[in-house]
Amino acid sequence: MNSHAADTPDNRPTEQQPHTAEDGTIDHGGDVILVRRGRRLNLGGAVVIALLIGALVGLVWGLIARVDSLNTLMLGVLNGALFIGGALALVAVIIDMIMDKRTQRGSAEPRRAGTRRP
Repeated sequence: MNSHAADTPDNRPTEQQPHTAEDGTIDHGGDVILVRRGRRLNLGGAVVIALLIGALVGLVWGLIARVDSLNTLMLGVLNGALFIGGALALVAVIIDMIMDKRTQRGSAEPRRAGTRRP
């Protein structure tokens, strides 16, 4: 006899056979792959980038102004992060809010075939 005869689909062990759910669907035990359709920067990342841009502007300002002490340079960096980065972060929050509203409104409305959303 061939030793591989026991490995045929009819003779395989019970733990390898597909599982039948109560609703009649068959679960083959495979992995689920999720696909990300769109890539968008999340709000936390946008705020961090805005604060870093503000700090960089403050650093460049301190270097252009030829600040002689480290304390004054750090104060310029912190002021840049607070005022410039804070304003940019506020703009990022407003843009994210508008985009989130459009996404929610778009998913709530049923779309008919052949119609375009304004």
